Amino acid sequence: MHGIAVDSKTTTCLINHPQLWPTPQCKLAILGSLQDGLTNPSAFEKLVVRLIPRPSGRTLAVGDVVAFNSPLNNHDPNSLMVRRVAALEGHPMLTTDDDSVERVPLGHCWVLADNEQLQPPDVIDSRAFGFLDMRLIIGRVIYRVRNSKQHGPVANSPQSEAADAAVIEGEV
Repeated sequence: MHGIAVDSKTTTCLINHPQLWPTPQCKLAILGSLQDGLTNPSAFEKLVVRLIPRPSGRTLAVGDVVAFNSPLNNHDPNSLMVRRVAALEGHPMLTTDDDSVERVPLGHCWVLADNEQLQPPDVIDSRAFGFLDMRLIIGRVIYRVRNSKQHGPVANSPQSEAADAAVIEGEV
């Protein structure tokens, strides 16, 4: 399934993941079914993930694309997910039930797939599993490689892109 390569001397890791970006614009989308991604090796791409040992509101920002262990199966090291941070601890969110305001709990965030046309159960994100415990986050996805012609930095928050620029230049 997902391959993870971690070098203890670096701040990044490399993961194999089902293709997330069918276009050079680096927008998350679902490209076929997960079954196709598991049986077709060309449906995988490599993601460079900047490791974040202690994820928090200080090390992540709204708009960052993060790789994390699935909260639905966090004991399986092959159950990685990639989603975009939509809200961080303490941020207010409207509930869908009665339009009341609920705050994201401390140590948690809200993550969503970029493809706004997909709704649960067709997509698994915080709308399906609730607030994500930030301890499940491995790091921020900073670069993706589909093949020798389709690769590039991932669009994250402006502050994270600035912080990751030197890492991309030095390690990618």
